[in-house]
Amino acid sequence: MRGSLPDGWRFLPFREIAESVTERVDDPPSSGLDHYVGLEHLDSDTLSIRRWGSPSEVESTKLRFLPGDVIYARHRAYQRKLGVARWEGICSAHALVLRAVPGVCLPEFLPYFLQSDQFHQRALDISVGSLSPTINWKTLAKQEFALLALPQQREIAKAMKWIENHSNALAQIRTALQSLWDALIDDATWDSSCGQWSVPLIRVGGLLDEGPRNGMSPRASSAPDAVRSVTLSAVRNGRFTADEHTEKWCEPNSRTPDFRVGAGDVFIVRGNGNRSLVGRAGLAQVTPEPMCIYPDLLIRLRFDKSRIDPFLATALWNHRRVHEKLLGRAKSSNGSYKVNGRDISSHELPVPPPAESRVLLPRLRAIDELQTACEFHAITAGKLISALREKMLRPDGVHDV
Repeated sequence: MRGSLPDGWRFLPFREIAESVTERVDDPPSSGLDHYVGLEHLDSDTLSIRRWGSPSEVESTKLRFLPGDVIYARHRAYQRKLGVARWEGICSAHALVLRAVPGVCLPEFLPYFLQSDQFHQRALDISVGSLSPTINWKTLAKQEFALLALPQQREIAKAMKWIENHSNALAQIRTALQSLWDALIDDATWDSSCGQWSVPLIRVGGLLDEGPRNGMSPRASSAPDAVRSVTLSAVRNGRFTADEHTEKWCEPNSRTPDFRVGAGDVFIVRGNGNRSLVGRAGLAQVTPEPMCIYPDLLIRLRFDKSRIDPFLATALWNHRRVHEKLLGRAKSSNGSYKVNGRDISSHELPVPPPAESRVLLPRLRAIDELQTACEFHAITAGKLISALREKMLRPDGVHDV
């Protein structure tokens, strides 16, 4: 039994919600169109199409789409790739060109409907093929979904568009803040006229009170006396963050207190399969509570605050030119890249004179506060989007016919 639906809702097969447009273009180079969208041009979990190719670059039969059509990747649907066309063009035949049925589904609502978790799960359920699962239109067309009434569609689409615009604005602000951050460090440390450092390079070993010190990785434990540790993902965006997304619980031992994380500690990623992440630094700005220890693939540094502020040291460490120098020391083994304590001690930081550091530091802190605020609003926007997606389809609103 389907069960009852709230007023204004109704069950419809997907073919009555959206149509699959199958206008073929057999000779793309002579189509007279300017845009070709392949599956590689679609990004996961976004409706924007930011990249495209030219029809002159492809030969086999493609599908024509119009502005407002949704290009939905039916090939490997688990990647959640779809985009809304802003112009006329052609796309891969491994995509569906979907167009809202007038009077039933609003064109502006359809893309968000397709992004909903329930629709996505159903798409996965009906995909066929093990190596490269694909959605068959005939199968999708007969699936029944509970659909909101048009006024409710309009309100949700309006809210989703507002949040999307807000999120895009936040992304632009964060990009601008990062550019300003990099420019401030460049101005304080780099002479662009000759392509050289404008300040002395100082060995990291000479700036430390303590370290480098590898962490510990005790056995996992769920016992009442288990202590909190973290995963490598605790180091991100220049910060060390111990939260529910990065924590794990381990068996304590006599050495545990020696690896407790404290405010001002700087952690370096010692090893990772992704080379670009090796050597990245994250600053613990507060002492985590409850007590937290760090794993063996992180190295702890404690800077001498009379020589350099840990916040400034972390900012300089992660700057692209400085990080690239450390990456040059990374060694590859079994698909993983690593640096060791010797590499880190002999690494060099471009440290501005004290007077310039006192000017640079508060500016970088101000940018960091703005970036933190942007991240908070981006997380909030993501939660709103998730909540609205839950409203688009009832959890029991998908059925075979």
